[in-house]
Amino acid sequence: MKHISFSAIIIAFFMMGCVGEKPLSEIEATDEEAIYNVMFIDNYRLTTLDLISSDVPDTLEFIADPDPENPLYWHVIEETDEDFVVDISNDPVDSPVGPVYSASVNYVKTYNGTFEVVRYNEDTDEIERYSKDFVLKGTRNAECQQWGLSNQVRRGWLLTSISDVRFFTPQGDYHFLDDFHYNTSTDSLLYFTYGTYSPDELVHFELEESVIVHYQLIENSDLLLMYVPINDFGYQLVIPQPDSQGGFEVIFNMPSRKIYGQLRFLVLNAGAFYDDYRASGYSYNYSTR
Repeated sequence: MKHISFSAIIIAFFMMGCVGEKPLSEIEATDEEAIYNVMFIDNYRLTTLDLISSDVPDTLEFIADPDPENPLYWHVIEETDEDFVVDISNDPVDSPVGPVYSASVNYVKTYNGTFEVVRYNEDTDEIERYSKDFVLKGTRNAECQQWGLSNQVRRGWLLTSISDVRFFTPQGDYHFLDDFHYNTSTDSLLYFTYGTYSPDELVHFELEESVIVHYQLIENSDLLLMYVPINDFGYQLVIPQPDSQGGFEVIFNMPSRKIYGQLRFLVLNAGAFYDDYRASGYSYNYSTR
């Protein structure tokens, strides 16, 4: 297998040289550069591993009117690392246009920083603050395939399959959610299933379809970060509400355009103030049509 691993700095250099129909440099883009462009330019909404932000909540408002039931949580992101690995097959595989080369891709993004907690302790009538280091990794895999006839000078690459994202912490697996399912305007009791799919096999939703996600926390003190679509191309962090089954629900509408996207979930052991930071999460790809 031909193998290459990109660092974040090298990736930035590649992007400067191969954006658009033709590379800006006089040298033809390598296969690895072309595959990078397919993943991060042509399919950015499916590829990105962005999950947590470093926005700080209004701590002064909390101190002025402390709520013992709702502590403040936020991440301070000090560094992110990216690893993009491409393995190109030595031998061609069959395709509708004849033998072509295939490539497997592994993409990992690592967040490093501190997780901050501010809470009000009613027993001591004090505002308490906790801080602990965190490391969170997100990883996904994909397959690309070369297109174009073997006698053509310019040949490109297409995305043929892509996995959902798995988020985890080095301290070990942490539980996710219980009874995690969703209802839509057309179906009920559907489950998100982690897997690898071709772009035309992704879970699909109708345009502007209403979706209701239901779940239960395994630990009552856990915190769920959930990002859902907003304004077609954006995402927002939502606050779940209690449902009639003793769990929680989130209601939102899918984009009004035919696009690819992700639904992102991350469970934190936020209530374990004295324990190591641990988290578990997924980002599920979808399409609207």
